[in-house]
Amino acid sequence: MKKLFGGLKLTWPKLIIFAIIAGAYTALMALLPFTKDTSFRDIAISFEWWIFFGIIIIANSKSPLDSALKCFVFFLISQPLVYLIQVPFSEMGWKLFGYYYYWFLWTLACLPMGFFGYYIKKKNLLSVIILLPMFLALILMGIGYINSAIESFPHHLLSGIACFGIILVVTFGLFDKLKYKIITLSLCLIGAVGMVLLGMDILKTKFETVRTLSDITIVGDVNVSYFSGDKDGKVELIKTEEGYNIKLIGHQGGKYKFTITDEKDNSYEYEYYFDKENNTVILNMTKPNKKVEFVPNIDITINGKTYKATLEDNETSRRLIELLPFEVTMEELNGNEKYIYLASSFPVNATKPKHIEKGDIMLFDNSCIVIFYKSFNTDFEYTRIGHIDNLDNLGKEDIIAKFEIPNVEE
Repeated sequence: MKKLFGGLKLTWPKLIIFAIIAGAYTALMALLPFTKDTSFRDIAISFEWWIFFGIIIIANSKSPLDSALKCFVFFLISQPLVYLIQVPFSEMGWKLFGYYYYWFLWTLACLPMGFFGYYIKKKNLLSVIILLPMFLALILMGIGYINSAIESFPHHLLSGIACFGIILVVTFGLFDKLKYKIITLSLCLIGAVGMVLLGMDILKTKFETVRTLSDITIVGDVNVSYFSGDKDGKVELIKTEEGYNIKLIGHQGGKYKFTITDEKDNSYEYEYYFDKENNTVILNMTKPNKKVEFVPNIDITINGKTYKATLEDNETSRRLIELLPFEVTMEELNGNEKYIYLASSFPVNATKPKHIEKGDIMLFDNSCIVIFYKSFNTDFEYTRIGHIDNLDNLGKEDIIAKFEIPNVEE
């Protein structure tokens, strides 16, 4: 263990190989479906392992400048590689690099952090002071992971253990004198307890977001008639000229359910929770009230022009019919599709179609409606909803699409 912190000959070629391996491994963990919501994928989302890598690089550098440059180059190679490897396999394509902005800021910060961090090699009180902010960050993340594991065992348990393990490994591997080990661990303990006592609410990081209820038709006044979840959760309805928005309040790791009822006693059950991987709040309709007969055709009006769509007779299409009518803004993606993530979840029977035809209407994941306006080959999985004949080229702008059942006289 001691060799990790000063006993490695970290040449530039070795550093570059280390960066490539770290980036490729992280991309693999982000791509493998079975790693979702597990500790194995956390390396692609959070900082704990990257802090550890940075400390190892610093401890095996020859000077402050060498430390700064090696940390900078390590992150400059590894982080873009994480996204570059994912691009061919991601529905987002090159838009994935939008997430790189924050890692690029971290990469730039490596220059001063690596320079001053070099002085951890003094193995004295100055080293303790330099390491303490990183250790407190690890404690913060570790408690968050442990809380997630408690609420959804055993998800993220290994990451929680790793955060505290990194602190112990660095402390006992770097310092030679017992007094500095005791000081470091004592300060970490005091810091963790102090955060809790000062009410920083580490265990429950709160979120608040507003969503539009675009996929249901509300008659008259509406209210939340039922709510379940802990005391930190809350739902507020906001009336607008177009209808209703809904404010969702809760904490990361919590799951909440509520029912919306209008004056005609139509009711819609929803659940919402925070998706840490995508850093967003997921709102799903779990049980719509409306029950309608299957109809083989619906109208889809796109930017004022109405198209006839033929639906597949399956559970996914039936759920879509239950939600009609609704009007949404669908976003452009990849020069061949428009998509919208609805608040409702759909029954899924995904397959790999291999080829997409212009006009196909598909479900991606369990809530994303996609209209394809070009034909192409694909390796992605979709659930088939229907098809639009004679669909125009929709261009590269977002569209406004209204989905509705045709009038009876038609």
